[in-house]
Amino acid sequence: MDPTTNRINSSGYSFDAAGNLTAMPGITSMVYDTSNRLSQATVAGGTEKYGYNPAGQRAWMLSTSGQYTVYFYGVKGELLATYHHDYGSCHCTAAAGPYVYFAGKKIWDGAGMVEDRLGSKVETSGASATSYYPYGELKSGTASQYATYLRNGRTGLDYAQQRWYSSQVMRFTSPDPLGGSASVASPQSWNRYSYVAGDPVNYLDRSGLNAEIPGFCPAEYSYEDCVSLGIISGEPGEGEGGGGVLCAFGDTQMIGGIPGPSCYVPFVALWPPPTKEPPTCGVAFFSTFGLISDGEQDAVSVLLGENSWNYMGTRQYRPGQRYGHGTGPLIGVEDVSLEDDYMADVILNRVSQWGGTLSSQASNTKAFNGYSAGNAMFKTDMSIPADTSQCSDLLVAFGALRSQEIGTRLNTSILFWGAVVDPKTGRAIAVGLDQFMVADTIFGLTQVYK
Repeated sequence: MDPTTNRINSSGYSFDAAGNLTAMPGITSMVYDTSNRLSQATVAGGTEKYGYNPAGQRAWMLSTSGQYTVYFYGVKGELLATYHHDYGSCHCTAAAGPYVYFAGKKIWDGAGMVEDRLGSKVETSGASATSYYPYGELKSGTASQYATYLRNGRTGLDYAQQRWYSSQVMRFTSPDPLGGSASVASPQSWNRYSYVAGDPVNYLDRSGLNAEIPGFCPAEYSYEDCVSLGIISGEPGEGEGGGGVLCAFGDTQMIGGIPGPSCYVPFVALWPPPTKEPPTCGVAFFSTFGLISDGEQDAVSVLLGENSWNYMGTRQYRPGQRYGHGTGPLIGVEDVSLEDDYMADVILNRVSQWGGTLSSQASNTKAFNGYSAGNAMFKTDMSIPADTSQCSDLLVAFGALRSQEIGTRLNTSILFWGAVVDPKTGRAIAVGLDQFMVADTIFGLTQVYK
């Protein structure tokens, strides 16, 4: 093991410049796309290829025999069904599913099934039981699903949503993409390939990015109630070194980086269930995105303080027009969402171009004059109702930021943006050759009036 990179340096293993595993015993070649997602794997029987949707989920697989498998997901990211598609025809056949879930657990995948506390499929109607060793090596039965990961029968790799996992080497095949998630409080987080901070008995990692405590939602509660009450962690978010944020929602229950006693105390349901209150924006936010870093909070604060959300329904400006008299197309959610995408891309470009951290670039008030107001908005948004326009602004803005971090990047070279209307003259600014306009913001490679 290379002590400086945690990459395996034994014979038969190789890595690319980004740290992705490109060969290992049993797999002669592994190729990755520009977002560091496994796009093809070559084994003795041929090459499999993989494609992904904008959320980073595997959308299709092309087998060595030339057959496509297509994957369909629900609004919460859960796998609903898979279908085989024969190339050159319109004929599709069900490969697995439809999948049925209850209280956060999968209970049907074409037949009745049982998941253990970590999400491994251990029993299927009419079949013998399956068991695994802690890191996913098969102990008995037939391997198909380890800790919520679907196992690929040809490569032996487990599909882990945002990454791939190998039970053979007990680690992910690519490093944690969230570079700022390593923490001195969790030494394991500096190993960017580690699985659940080295504790696969007590934790699972549904997304390949974040460790969480397995939870069970009592029958008298809805899944949403369990998430809002903290009984289960809901959708996972940013993690440490491939999954190191312990105790589901942070390290408040940890003692020196070790899970404290309260981490293991089972939830005792109270009767009657609590009165259902309208969810707050904070509940909607963290159940959607999970934990976020300080840098992400600072970056989304800039988006909240400078995007055109409050101008939706008004008309965009054309060069030379006075403030309040725009005649261009109406600004809608799609315009602001795209504007947020470009703003997030600019902030990430500044980190790459000029160094520093996401937080230091975003909180630079000389560059972004909306940071302070946006940061105050972020904190206020946590307690407002989830069904408000202001909360929607936050969810759309952070969704844009997270997609630019770990999804499909715009990958522009833009380093600046500015207001369309110059407050000194009250007139809209002409767009230069290296600039373009989205909603009420001008983006460009060179300094734009701000």
